[in-house]
Amino acid sequence: MIKTLCQLKEILNLDYPYYHRSGKKALILDILFSRERVYIWKYIKTMRYCDYYTTNKHKSLFHAFMYWWYLRKHNRNSVKLGLIIGAGAFDAGLCIYHTGNIVVNGYSKIGKNCKLHGSNCIGNSHCKDDCPTIGDNVRLGVGAKVFGKIYIANNVTIAAGAVVTKSCYEEGVTLAGVPAKIVKYGIQHET
Repeated sequence: MIKTLCQLKEILNLDYPYYHRSGKKALILDILFSRERVYIWKYIKTMRYCDYYTTNKHKSLFHAFMYWWYLRKHNRNSVKLGLIIGAGAFDAGLCIYHTGNIVVNGYSKIGKNCKLHGSNCIGNSHCKDDCPTIGDNVRLGVGAKVFGKIYIANNVTIAAGAVVTKSCYEEGVTLAGVPAKIVKYGIQHET
């Protein structure tokens, strides 16, 4: 939940490096050749603004208008890219490598520096409150899914195609399989 403009700018600054390489030449080439990451960045940006105005829509008529404006932009970008992510689900440092078929329930709580590789689903099992809580520095491989009111610890890698339905309290492990279980210990992530 983003409460202040200062917090919004800080989160956007943490998200930005994942989508734009440094240097003016790289930025111009990304925009000129319409690279996928440029569109993902636009999606992330509207998602963050939507989160901010959702929190503050009752402050004034201007905030209420901006809430509807960014909600509309967020929904249009969702349809274009195949990303359905509830505003406020992710903390700072979200990295989406590929567009298409990523669904995240807005009631899920995901920590900092989460990395999604595509075709991921993070959602509830039966009712809207049965959503996962995922720690910091978690990486979901292609096709990885996390369902139910479960907890995933920090620094966990969820392998491609894994389906996680039970909590994992151990940090620095790899989960794989259907249903997922620990297959490797002692993973170190870069942040």
